[in-house]
Amino acid sequence: MSTTLEHPQLGHVAGIKHGNVLRFLGIQYATLENRFAQAKLVVNNQKGGKFDKHGPTAVMMDNACQTEHMFIQKSLPYTPVKSSDTDCLNLDINMPTTDKTGLPVFVFIHGGGFALGSNAWPQYDLAAFVGRSVERGTPVIAVGINYRLGVFGFLASQELLDAGIDANRGLKDQLVALEWIHKNIAGFGGDPENVTVAGESAGAISALIHACRSDRLFRRVMSMGGTPLLMSPISQAFADNIYASVTKQLDLHDMGAQERINALLAIDKADVVSKVSPSTPFLPVLDRDIVPLDYSFEKLSTNFTNSTCDLLIGDCGFDSSILFYMLHDRLPTLVSDFVKSTERSLAKYPDVRSALLDGYRIGNEDTPENLQRVLEFGHDICFYAPVVEIAKTWPQSAYVFHFNENNPWDGQWKGFSTHILDVAFLFLNYQDHLSKEEQETALAFCDDVLDFVSGKEAVPRFGKGMEAAKVYGPGDAGSRFVQSTKSEDFGRRPLVYEMAKKTGLDVLLQAWKTFMAGM
Repeated sequence: MSTTLEHPQLGHVAGIKHGNVLRFLGIQYATLENRFAQAKLVVNNQKGGKFDKHGPTAVMMDNACQTEHMFIQKSLPYTPVKSSDTDCLNLDINMPTTDKTGLPVFVFIHGGGFALGSNAWPQYDLAAFVGRSVERGTPVIAVGINYRLGVFGFLASQELLDAGIDANRGLKDQLVALEWIHKNIAGFGGDPENVTVAGESAGAISALIHACRSDRLFRRVMSMGGTPLLMSPISQAFADNIYASVTKQLDLHDMGAQERINALLAIDKADVVSKVSPSTPFLPVLDRDIVPLDYSFEKLSTNFTNSTCDLLIGDCGFDSSILFYMLHDRLPTLVSDFVKSTERSLAKYPDVRSALLDGYRIGNEDTPENLQRVLEFGHDICFYAPVVEIAKTWPQSAYVFHFNENNPWDGQWKGFSTHILDVAFLFLNYQDHLSKEEQETALAFCDDVLDFVSGKEAVPRFGKGMEAAKVYGPGDAGSRFVQSTKSEDFGRRPLVYEMAKKTGLDVLLQAWKTFMAGM
C-alpha cells in the first residue's frame, strides 16, 4: 500500500509506513488565537500535506517524558519534540495498510496529572497496537491526541472567566479532537459511529467525564488507573486559590486584573515552566457545562446515569505507586502524618480508624514497610473501590479487569503492579524488555481490549451479584476470567469494604484526601 492517501476532506496526504501500519503524524485538529483561547475546529480544505513527524507537544516541564519513564521504571528511546502554547492541538493516526473501510476506531487520551504527557511519547506509541489488530484479524484504527496542559489548559479563576477565558480548556480540546475524528476518520477507513475513547490516569478521568455527553461522539469508553473519584473536580473557590498561587509565583500578583491577564497572555512559556511549582495542582473545575457534577461514591448512580457508552474499567494492583511520587516531598514523615491525620478525619469512627491501622498493619514509625501499607490503603480507596463501584452502577454494559502483572524492572517498586504498567503492556512497546510469560500477558490484554473496541464481548459483563473480571498475571498465572464476590480472588484486599460497612466509602475517601491535602 502506498504511503499516500486521497482523503475527501484533507486532500492528498502522505504518511509513513511502519510494518503493516500506515501512520499520519502531527495532524492539526484545532487552532488557537492565543494560549488561553477556545480551540477552533480545523475545517480542512483539500490542502493535503506531509504528516511524517510528530507535531508540537503541549507546554510542560522539561524532561517530562523521562519523568514518566522513571514512574514506569524502564526507559524507551525518545527524541524530544518541541512544545508550543498555540500549535500543540494535533493528533496521530495509525491505520492498517489494507483497503478495508468502516473499521473500529480507538482514541487514546494520555495521562500525566493534567500537567504532563504527549502522543509523541514512545510508551504511548499506537503502531504496535494496530499492528497486532491486523495480525489477529480484528483491524482497528488508533488515534493519539494532544491537549493543553497545566497553566494553559487548566488554570481557572473568576478573573479569567470575567475576561472571557473559560475553565477546563484542556478537556474542551479533547472534545474538539473527538469532533475532528468524527468528521474525518472515515477518510482513513474508520467508522465514525464506532469509536472507543480510552484513557489512563488523568486521561481516564477525562474519558469518564466525557462519557455522559449527549452528542455521542463515541460508543465505548475504557478507563485505566483513574476515575473522577481519584482527582475530583474542584470548586471555583479552590480554583481561585490556585490562580492566586500561580500568579504570585509568576510575580503578577500586584497587578490589576486586566494587566495581569495581558501578562499571562504574553509571558514566555519557559518562564511559566521554570517558575510554577510542579506540585501545583491543575484539575478540572466544576463549571455547569463540561464538568457539571461533583463525584462521590454515593452519587455514582446519578453521575453516570446519562451515559450511553459501554465501559471497560480496571486498575493495576499497586496503582498508588504514583502517589509515592506525588507525596515525595513529605516522605520523611509521611507515615506519622497519616496516623495523625486519621485521628482527626476519623474522629467520629474510632473503631474504624483502629481497623484501618491494624488491618493494614500501619505503625507509627516512618519506615518503608509502613509507607507501603499506607499506599496500599490509598490504592484500595482511590483505585480499586472506584473500579468496582462504577462498574456496579454503570447504566450500560460494564466490563472489569484487574492487572496484576508485577513490574519487572529495577526501581522503587520492582515486584509491584505499578501505575501505568497496564499501558506499558497494552501498547506492546516494551515487549523486548519482558519475559516470555510477561509478553504473553501483554498480548492477552491487548487482544481483549481489541475485542472490546471491535464490539465483541471477550470479557463477561460485570453486574450486581455477578462480580466478574478478567485478571492478568502475575507471572505464569497468565490471564483468566474470575467470577467471585471475594476481593482476594481478584488479587485485591477486602479491608476497605469491611470498614465501609460502618462508614460508607465516601468517609474513607475523604479521610485519604484530607491526608493528601496535608491536613
